[in-house]
Amino acid sequence: MRRTLLCLALACAAPAAAQDAFLNMFNSASQAALKGVGGSITAAPKAPAAPATVKTLDFKSSPQVSQQVRELFIKTLVDAGKKNGKVTPQLEAQLRAEFNKIDIVKTYAQALEPKGFRMNNLATGVAVWLITSFEILNDGREYTDAQNRKVYDQLASAMSASPDVARMKDADKQKMTELLLWMTAFQLNDLAQAQAGVEGYSVEAVQAQARDLLQTFRLDPAQLAITDQGLTRRGQ
Repeated sequence: MRRTLLCLALACAAPAAAQDAFLNMFNSASQAALKGVGGSITAAPKAPAAPATVKTLDFKSSPQVSQQVRELFIKTLVDAGKKNGKVTPQLEAQLRAEFNKIDIVKTYAQALEPKGFRMNNLATGVAVWLITSFEILNDGREYTDAQNRKVYDQLASAMSASPDVARMKDADKQKMTELLLWMTAFQLNDLAQAQAGVEGYSVEAVQAQARDLLQTFRLDPAQLAITDQGLTRRGQ
C-alpha cells in the first residue's frame, strides 16, 4: 500500500524498538487472534469466493481509545530509548509533542479510503501491516491495488471465522487496528532512515524485524508470497 511519510514525528524516535517491545503492546487476546488467523492462512492460503464484506470486523471508533493507543506507543518507544540511554527528558518532550500532532488513522485514510478500505475495520489494519511488511522484505516494491484487495479479502475471510476475533469488543478491534498502523509507520520510518544512511540504522535490521514479527504471528514470508491471487504458497 502507498507509503505515508511521517517525517519528524517518527524520526525523533531514532532507536529502533525491539521486537518484544512491539509485541508487548498487544494483549494476549489480540496476539491469539493474529496468530490464529496467520496460522490458518499459512496452512491453506486461498482466495475467498467473493469479496469480503464482513461487518463483524467493523468497530465504532472512540477518540479516547485513539489517545490510549497513542500514549501506549509513545511509552513503548520512550521506555526502549531510556534503556539504551538515547532518550533524554528534552527528547521525550519533543517526541510527545510531535506524536500528538499526528492523527494516524486520518493519515492512512487519505490513501486507503479512495481505494475502498474502511478505517474502522480490523482487517484493514492487519492488511496494512502485513502488506507493508512484505514490501519491506521485497526492497520496497509495492504491490498493485488488485493484489492488495485480494490480501484484504483473504484476511477478512479468515478473521470472520476466528473465535478469538468474534470475542473482541469494539475497543479491542480499534486498539489492534491503530497499534498496527503506528507499528507500520514506525517500521517505514526506520527503513527510510536506513536507506538515507543514518547512523544506527540498516536495511537488513529493519527487514529482520519485519520478518520476525510476521513469523511471530505465524505468517512466514519464507513460505508465503503476495501474487495476483493474494497470499499464496511459494512455489505454487
